[in-house]
Amino acid sequence: MQGSVYQNERRNACARFEAAGIRRLQIIRGRARSRLRLRRPHRFTRRHVRRLRGRLFGRRTIVLSYKIIQTSQGGKAMIVFVIAMEKEAKPVLSAMKAERDIVFCGKRLVTGTLYGKRCGVVVCGVGKANAAMGAQIAIDELGADVIINLGVAGGLNRTVDVGKIYGISHAVQYDFDLTQLNGTAMGTLDECKENYLPLSALPLYPFKRIGTGDRFNDSPDDFKLLTKVLKADIRDMECGAIAQVCMHAKVKCFAFKIISDLAGSGSTTEQYLCNLSLCFSTLERELEKIISAL
Repeated sequence: MQGSVYQNERRNACARFEAAGIRRLQIIRGRARSRLRLRRPHRFTRRHVRRLRGRLFGRRTIVLSYKIIQTSQGGKAMIVFVIAMEKEAKPVLSAMKAERDIVFCGKRLVTGTLYGKRCGVVVCGVGKANAAMGAQIAIDELGADVIINLGVAGGLNRTVDVGKIYGISHAVQYDFDLTQLNGTAMGTLDECKENYLPLSALPLYPFKRIGTGDRFNDSPDDFKLLTKVLKADIRDMECGAIAQVCMHAKVKCFAFKIISDLAGSGSTTEQYLCNLSLCFSTLERELEKIISAL
């Protein structure tokens, strides 16, 4: 990998390289070249270093270009879970061998290993804005090569069962509407031609389509939109936003949802509260299977 930094920020840049786990790189200034060895690996990966590229540091504009020769990560992919709530993340965190646990921009970040693989967790908070922020943090700060969105979700039809886990093949944001302006279908992002975004797929569980929106309710209008217009099977509050971030960042995105409540079977809120322990038991049981398949 190559890029550039500005000379007056060379010391800070070197610290950032070190934090990114870069052990050897080549500093090039005109024809003069020097090798720099960094002291220790840290928690971040090469993707973190890309943030340095093209950034203007201070007033001076003497450019030093760099080329990464060796990293400390051994070429292993970084898998990062982006999970809305602490209680949803608990099964993953309990199984991890955590090496670092910090708060960054108000989000809990944990890094370590999970079943022998490099792993991170971002507890992002509920809703699309939190989810998008969590996904970008996973990419920029943890160097995510793969993002997995795990969590509970609501079922919209009888093809899904409470307590069962499903893979997500496509996601749409059902509260995003540019129909009047662009004449596009409900949920179609301004930069897209189709309303559903495809996710990466692992053939571990039945595939379903998910509708994402910043609402948890029993609204008949939302139910009609999701089932009759968008033909979604599941609804949640994060997946579509994470898929959008990953699409632009060109990062693999997987999502697995455990059904906590089913539309048409009484209050979704009561079902959700009643079935949480069942959903978390399912996640604990299936977690190693998911990680092993990556």
